[in-house]
Amino acid sequence: MADTKRSQRGSRGMGWPARKLGTPGRAFAPRRDRGTTRSLGIQQLESRIAFAIAPSLVADLNTIPNSSYPTFGYQESTVGATPSGLLFLADDHVHGNELWISNGTAAGTSLLKDANPGRGGVGLTATSPLFNGASYAIVNQQASDPWSPNATQLWKTDGTAAGTVFVKELSQSSASGGTFVTFSNALYFDLEGQVWKTDGTAAGTVPVGEVSSSTNGRFGFTSFGGAVIFCADTANGRGIYRTDGTDAGTVLVADGFDTEEFTVWNGKLYFSAYDNGGTRIYGMATPASTPVRAAFDDGSVFAEGYGLAAVGNRLFIEGALVAGEYESHVFVTDGTASGTRSVTTAGGVLPGIYGSPRFTPAAGTLFFTASTPETGTELWRTQTVAGVETAVLVKDITPGTDDSIIDSLVADGTRASFLVKGTYDAPTAPVLWETDGTTAGTKPATIVGGQQPTVLGLSPVAGGRIFAVAADQTHGTELWALDIVAPPGAPTALVAVPGAASVALSWTAPATGGRPITDYVIQYRRASVATWSTFADGVSPATTATVIGLIGGANYLFRVVARNAVGDGAPSGQRSLTIG
Repeated sequence: MADTKRSQRGSRGMGWPARKLGTPGRAFAPRRDRGTTRSLGIQQLESRIAFAIAPSLVADLNTIPNSSYPTFGYQESTVGATPSGLLFLADDHVHGNELWISNGTAAGTSLLKDANPGRGGVGLTATSPLFNGASYAIVNQQASDPWSPNATQLWKTDGTAAGTVFVKELSQSSASGGTFVTFSNALYFDLEGQVWKTDGTAAGTVPVGEVSSSTNGRFGFTSFGGAVIFCADTANGRGIYRTDGTDAGTVLVADGFDTEEFTVWNGKLYFSAYDNGGTRIYGMATPASTPVRAAFDDGSVFAEGYGLAAVGNRLFIEGALVAGEYESHVFVTDGTASGTRSVTTAGGVLPGIYGSPRFTPAAGTLFFTASTPETGTELWRTQTVAGVETAVLVKDITPGTDDSIIDSLVADGTRASFLVKGTYDAPTAPVLWETDGTTAGTKPATIVGGQQPTVLGLSPVAGGRIFAVAADQTHGTELWALDIVAPPGAPTALVAVPGAASVALSWTAPATGGRPITDYVIQYRRASVATWSTFADGVSPATTATVIGLIGGANYLFRVVARNAVGDGAPSGQRSLTIG
């Protein structure tokens, strides 16, 4: 399969030797508590790890038949995040599929409401971002009688059972909804053939305008310039609409445009649409203006534009060099035709976009999955090199020309998590990977804490943490929290007081990195020696110590390194003194 796909794409400081405790001639006292005397010895430092993942089972919600199969809704990019945590759907084998809340701990995980008493449960179609302190959910009642209609309802929750309430029945049949967008103190959403808005009350949850009788849905809901813009069916195909929240103010702006996604960038609205002559990029200066071909899409750099992603002052485009070409590539623009160019490697290679994720903005860059004949399909990103936007291979995860299967890339701060599922020719169980955008920092996640579940899917970040649907042999498929943890920070305020062939050290504990500090490693060296040595003295989180066995009259340098389950942090500042 890999060969077939590629044929379609075409070209393009040294430590001292360790010594055991109890070496003849040395008296080693094991560390017991704060202030324990420490004796000279040598202890090898652990290799420093940039970050790690600490997976923890949030709660085993279903012990019979062993899996609750949590889901975050059809529109997982708008995963519900309440003040209390993540909103999700799960089956505890008592209530059926119902809405739950979790802050990432077992104590903070609970059933919000049995919205459909009994084993019928509900289906979660979509959840909203936080709006006026609550998250909203479109749910389908799962009727126990297969011949009965499955009503579609709107619920809202502030993350508590008491604050989880039914808002309104939207349809007496099962209907699918999609994107939520906030505008003018209301929450707008689509539901098969109709635009709705809600202020959180039943009376304030109403349809907005009758755009068409089609049930193909509305796409691209975006707040722009004092209106909500979306795409919907027209008598002639599809077109761009705007609404101010009233029936009269819901009007067709331009007919003959078919799109599913809008991007607001530099004060304008851009989208990709088919116009009978190919797929092009269009722009709108105001909600009422007729879409016009974007200034940067003059056909001189790319022939068709399929998708957009804004990253700071740059707009990235997924497009094709030749109209109708199978393979797409990454382009970047500053908004002008002269400032639009292809994003190639430093050597001039133009990677072909393939697979998923296609465009994922994160940490000031753009991650995308692309292929070259030399690497196969791998994870790439953009990077500004000497003022030029450049395509950089993050890592050849499957060395050689085989194509890696990459899925569920989720950004968290300056890092991203994703799944690797082997290759197209040899799929495997998902493996969790982490990246900071560098080759060295892209690797299978270092797991700490002893639990090793198989991560099946990742949620967007909610409440500052990544949640995952994961499975192990003990609990089945349940909700897990994936906390990014790191080595401790550098100890500060190191004080060294000389004594008779000894020194008394004290310091201030640093940030823990998300895991308790289990040990402090003291390093020393004579001023005339370049290599640092360490003291073998047992294990303790004490922030004071007395080191004995030093040479009187000699000048020493001291520093301290904190250690946790992830690894060793950076050393403290040095203290120099002459031993008495």
